[in-house]
Amino acid sequence: MRKGTMTVAVTGAAGTVGALLVEELLQRDRVRVIRVDLPGVPLPELPPGVAKRVEDRPGDLTDVSFARPAIRGATHVVHCAAVRDLGLPFAALKPINVDAVGWLYEAAREEGVRAFVHLSTGDVYQRTRGVITEDTPLRADSDYEQTKLDAEAMVQQHARRGGPGWVILRPAQVYGPRGKLLAGSLFTLPPMLKLVSGGAAMIGVRGGPRSNWVHAGDVARAALFLLERPDAYGEAFNVCDDTPLPFGEIVNAAIAAYGFSITATVPIPPRWVGRLAVPLLESDPVLGTINAAASVLWRLVRQRHDLAGDLSPRIDRALGAYLIRDRIYSNERLRRLGWEPRHPDLRRALPEVLAWYQERRWAPRYDAGVPAETLDLGFELTETLAGAWRRTDDLLGGDRRFALTATWSVERARALPSAPVARLHGTLFAEDLADGVPLAGTLEFSLLSRRRLVYDFEFAGRDGATFRFHGQRRFDPLRPLESLRVLHGRIVAPDGRELGTVTATFDLVNDLLPMALSLRPVG
Repeated sequence: MRKGTMTVAVTGAAGTVGALLVEELLQRDRVRVIRVDLPGVPLPELPPGVAKRVEDRPGDLTDVSFARPAIRGATHVVHCAAVRDLGLPFAALKPINVDAVGWLYEAAREEGVRAFVHLSTGDVYQRTRGVITEDTPLRADSDYEQTKLDAEAMVQQHARRGGPGWVILRPAQVYGPRGKLLAGSLFTLPPMLKLVSGGAAMIGVRGGPRSNWVHAGDVARAALFLLERPDAYGEAFNVCDDTPLPFGEIVNAAIAAYGFSITATVPIPPRWVGRLAVPLLESDPVLGTINAAASVLWRLVRQRHDLAGDLSPRIDRALGAYLIRDRIYSNERLRRLGWEPRHPDLRRALPEVLAWYQERRWAPRYDAGVPAETLDLGFELTETLAGAWRRTDDLLGGDRRFALTATWSVERARALPSAPVARLHGTLFAEDLADGVPLAGTLEFSLLSRRRLVYDFEFAGRDGATFRFHGQRRFDPLRPLESLRVLHGRIVAPDGRELGTVTATFDLVNDLLPMALSLRPVG
């Protein structure tokens, strides 16, 4: 290797930060790069003339035997590889987020690496009302955050026995090309709103807690900047932009990046409401239901615009933090060394990021003069309720088992406000009366006017006679899910007399998510 040449191993080289770090490194003439990522993960194409300075080493860093081969020959290491999924348990995150960090640092020491930059997260700080500096106490509130804290401790523990100079980067919420999680999902919201509204004008959001994010390119530049600063070794640094924004303004910036007009705004609820709502939002049934519904809309967007890529409208549990408290970071420690963000204001950077998604068909383009989209579709949704029924003429006979699986069919969703009725079809079981027989009828959506769902359907009994079911589920807007759990009804015999009464319930814990996943567009 020629004197003065730097060879940098970048793990997670196909990721949001890693790919941009490789681009930054290759802009320097005497720098060689080792790109490390999982086998089969597509790495970005290299500009002409630089491929000879790049070596790709596919492998799994959770395999300790790959640690030294991954970085052999490197003078510096930037470790970006990690799994960021707040839905995964600690045991699933630990192999890559903790164990691999220790193995890689040990390998760096054995290979004579001079500097080791570890990419952590700004989520490791305890929640605070003030500005978050590197001196703010650390605390994990999730398994993911715990793995990142453990990884930081792993680096410092191994460094006590000698090894390369280390630096820990704690980025704020990262956005940029290739991003697929919270920041990337932000770009799926405006097209879905446009699809629902049928026009370019739409409702925006105002208010909400303030936070400052960071462009992935600025994280990459910070890592490169600190690699060559021995006076920074042994320290942790926040990386963020200079402009804290209310969460509503961040959403509006994504809408504006598409060129859509915001004609009105709705406020984000007060923080005390958010604190009450976030635990419900973060529960698996509710989060799964929201994500399932959003996936249906995004699938329609993808079909209409012939999109590719892995962008999806998945809502991350991390969203809750942006609804209930400020997350304002200070980058003063990094600035004192001479670093400055190239993207100090997210609002000015988002159009460029969106253009990257659009060029690769991850997000749709909307040209002026194109007719407004319409969502004149229907949908189907299947639910299951179970409980008991009791004969009116045999009150001492006790409860008999009752269950129904019903599919709601709506031909035109736009017609629901004026004609709030769906067709019902499915199967019904009523002990001693009907054994898994077909049912057919209607479901009336009267949630606002009468605050109830009204069921009316027919089914055939064991004797071949036709019976009718009338029932309703009452709706309380203050307890929307809980109030709709119970269906009360009655079974009417062919001669019009009441045969029995029914009480059936919907299992929110076990059946809400399957119901949401059953949602599909029709028409």
